[in-house]
Amino acid sequence: MAIRPILRAIAASTLVAATTLAVAAPAHAARVDLPDIVVTVAWDKQVYVASQHASVIITVRNAGAVDATDVHRTSGGVPSGVSFSSTLQDHFALPAGQQRIFGLFGTITADGASSGLISFGIAYEAGNGEAHPDDNSATATAPVADPDDVPDIAFVASFQPTVISGSDTATLTFAFTNHGQVDATDVHATGGESFGLALSGTFPNHVDVPAGQTVTRTMTAAAEAEGTSRGFGGVSFAFEAANGEADEADNISAARIRVLGATGSFSGVVFDEAGGVPPAAHLGLGCVTVALFNEFTPSVEEAHTTTDASGAFTFAGIPAGRYSLQVSVPTGYDLDEAHSVLDTFVGPGIQTPPTLIRVVRTADPVGPCPPPAPPANAPAAPADLAATGSPALRIAAAGLAAALIGIVLMLLVRRRGAPQ
Repeated sequence: MAIRPILRAIAASTLVAATTLAVAAPAHAARVDLPDIVVTVAWDKQVYVASQHASVIITVRNAGAVDATDVHRTSGGVPSGVSFSSTLQDHFALPAGQQRIFGLFGTITADGASSGLISFGIAYEAGNGEAHPDDNSATATAPVADPDDVPDIAFVASFQPTVISGSDTATLTFAFTNHGQVDATDVHATGGESFGLALSGTFPNHVDVPAGQTVTRTMTAAAEAEGTSRGFGGVSFAFEAANGEADEADNISAARIRVLGATGSFSGVVFDEAGGVPPAAHLGLGCVTVALFNEFTPSVEEAHTTTDASGAFTFAGIPAGRYSLQVSVPTGYDLDEAHSVLDTFVGPGIQTPPTLIRVVRTADPVGPCPPPAPPANAPAAPADLAATGSPALRIAAAGLAAALIGIVLMLLVRRRGAPQ
């Protein structure tokens, strides 16, 4: 079944921004020379509890055959028992046969909790006349109950199995547990979305859950092309009971599933912070092991490689998905996690810049790995100069000293043998 259109229809009841939609003509006959503004108001829940968020949805439609100009509020707009954080829409045009939906959002006040009731009313009319003033206003009320007097639904979504490939399918389970002391009626979705998956079966949009019990419903999930190319799919839904909700915090659940079938590659470089940031001249660090761990199996190594002398590394043919990188640097270096990229997405068509991993030298490097290569544009040392302290220099110095001593001895011999 097409799940996304259903969820968008559910979410339409909580629109913030104004929208303009075509609507059917009213049952009564309107004057054809005037607009006919019709106002309706509805709370987003049937029952609230203290301190919960509350939203009122206002619909203003023009049921007449004439465009309405300067539709404005004439009365109301002040809630009772609720403090709104958003503002009313006022002074707008409304073409014939269309409507505007917008919401006001806030929190139930102490007065609303103590009185056990919240209410809101409002009236609108057009600046260029009104065919039927009797339907220009509307009022809505809702009870505020004690948490012990309403259900407490906890919703959890899960997949089994957690990995699929090709034409495989998985079972998506919706588990509704009522922790309250009151039976939950009409547990329904208030919003949600699926990603990279095609869901089939009956969506559990109207479920009754007795107090203290768990009710489950299932659907079938199959990978779509988007899920295969990204290496995962998922869902996220929110549910609540029509007769109230004691704790909204556990009404939302998300679940993800790994999808195999596509591969990708990416590359990176490990560099010594003393040499700057690639691609400028830098001290690339060789012999560094870089290992990959997929988000679905974070304790299982997916693959590993070792950097070359320039610090570069490449992973190819890696299953699509999101990965974290674990870097094993030689003794004498520390990984600079704050300035390194240690996670990446892999998949066909995913273009990412080279992953930069920065290390900081803390001591003279030891072990089998050589120290970093010098920058590519560093000036070369003169060919006739050896490094200070090298064996070649010590041998050359000893030979020069021996030659000088020989010359001195020869001059002394000649001097003693000369006639006086």
